[in-house]
Amino acid sequence: MTPPRRGAEEDHESDAHSDPKPSVALSREQQRLHGALCELGETLGAMYLGGLQVLHDPANPDRVAQSAHSMRELMEKIGEVELTTAEGRSTRRMKNEVFNLRGAFTQAKRNSAGYSESGGWTGPFDGHLYRFLKKLNDFFDWVDSDRPSRRAQFQRTLVHLDPSGRPLAKPLRDRRYRAWREMWDFFQDTSHHRAFPGIDEFRRRIGELEVFLASVLVPRTFDDMDAIDALLKEAGDA
Repeated sequence: MTPPRRGAEEDHESDAHSDPKPSVALSREQQRLHGALCELGETLGAMYLGGLQVLHDPANPDRVAQSAHSMRELMEKIGEVELTTAEGRSTRRMKNEVFNLRGAFTQAKRNSAGYSESGGWTGPFDGHLYRFLKKLNDFFDWVDSDRPSRRAQFQRTLVHLDPSGRPLAKPLRDRRYRAWREMWDFFQDTSHHRAFPGIDEFRRRIGELEVFLASVLVPRTFDDMDAIDALLKEAGDA
């Protein structure tokens, strides 16, 4: 008897959790980094490996942009994973919050004596307007606490990734942020076809990202530290 064929959803789920042999040979350092990323989350390891593999296919005319997309996503998601596991972000969603705020604003305009269609907001300041402003204040408090800026999110991620768990000194923290931001901008522009680096330059940029991630995820050797120092010095001089 022929066994029933699995549905498309089951096929997709199986593929998502499979661990195919990479079609690109990884160096020892890349293997170590890939393993460290997988320990944080299988998706992170898949992004990194996928970005390397698509770049390895010369028949793909868009391989650089597609690889850049994977690397940019890796830089974003590694921060989200760390913040989620270490601090427990809430389940509130920006879209829902904005819709709720718009509903409260519409209600305030409809009920407040200080608003008219012809004159707009002319006063007085009444309870309806007060309740809306309070909702607005709560919204911005949530944004500040639960949705940190890219800079703040990355700096917090560095603390979580560092085995010591201690905040970095400000000069080093600022240098690391500048290095990360420059790399993120590069992969962002490349993934959106706003920049068109050659293959050699792009591989060099991936190497910089690998060194950077290894500096916080992989046990450090003296050779690692020399490469890290050179990368941070270059970012600090930029």
